[in-house]
Amino acid sequence: METDVMIIGLGGVGRNCLEFLVRAPSVSGIVGADIREEYGQGVVNIATAGAVHMGYYPEVKFIRMNLLDDVAKNAEIIRKVNPRIILNCAAMLTWWAPAALLPAEVLKPLEDIADLGPFLPLHLRLTYHLMQAVDKSGIKPLIVNGAYGDAVGPALERIGLAPTVGMGNCDSEIAFIRMIVARKEGLKPRDIRVYYVGHHFNSAWMERSGEPVDPPPFYLKIVAAYRDVTREYDLVKLQRDAGQMWGGDHGDTLTASSQCKHALAMLNDERILTVAVSPNGLVGGYPVWLGAEGPRLALPDGISLDEANKINLGGQLRDGIEEIREDGTIVFPDEVVKVVKDIFGFECKSFHVTEVDEVAAEQKRKFDETVKRFRK
Repeated sequence: METDVMIIGLGGVGRNCLEFLVRAPSVSGIVGADIREEYGQGVVNIATAGAVHMGYYPEVKFIRMNLLDDVAKNAEIIRKVNPRIILNCAAMLTWWAPAALLPAEVLKPLEDIADLGPFLPLHLRLTYHLMQAVDKSGIKPLIVNGAYGDAVGPALERIGLAPTVGMGNCDSEIAFIRMIVARKEGLKPRDIRVYYVGHHFNSAWMERSGEPVDPPPFYLKIVAAYRDVTREYDLVKLQRDAGQMWGGDHGDTLTASSQCKHALAMLNDERILTVAVSPNGLVGGYPVWLGAEGPRLALPDGISLDEANKINLGGQLRDGIEEIREDGTIVFPDEVVKVVKDIFGFECKSFHVTEVDEVAAEQKRKFDETVKRFRK
């Protein structure tokens, strides 16, 4: 029997995804998976009861799953669930954890030269194991990856295990841009189409308060009710204004809404125009049409794929990753390696995707030791 959606990882983003999808009329079956059995079952119970209150009655189940278990065991779980769509919400470190757990002055030398890139191993490890299990399962679900897709997607593409598409990051700011432009034009956000090319670092740059550093490379085209209004806006200011609209609980709800949007677009073959991270393993974010067949690039006439790729490679470097080589080797800039070593005592110039278990385990150990040292 086929299941509509499987959500792996029921933390902040995954839990919000579940809450959204139990109220989606087109979703009749959901399986939530997490390593924490009592917690996970409770999350599923609460979401299901909330759906009942609002008149929705999907079949929702919980299953315990440890992505670091034997690949064959997890492949069998996936085969039995038989999901049409998998939402991967599992990572070893939440993206906001460094800033939340460490003093600002400790992280500043790293934030001055990078953002999420140095923590790539902690986002890659569990997704690597998931994609191995999916591959071994023999079924072909569509995968919406929530773990640093800008870099995880292309890293896994190098070994033939790329998730279908990512979510969030710059896509989160696009909603704000549509809201700002709609108000200015006297329209609804649904009337605003945004074509954006940019890396995860771009979203981090938009959200930074205070005096911004030089903007990263980007491409932005805005169409309001079929009229190209791009030239009527200061595009750098527009992005910064959008980034400053964040607030509340680190944006888990907004991030989850991006992930659910992409899941529902593929589940229901909606063929929406959206901004998606790492479509079919590309670096960074691109405008795409998204439906049951997966993402299809929607680059306007004014930009080529080669130009878009160069923009995202520039953002990748600003994020703290020098290169993701064709053989699957990930290389970090020397200055990033030095600062990470100075802060955390962890040193890694490069590693191959298949070496991520050892690298991520050591990085997490060093990160936890550093947090403990400053939180005594």
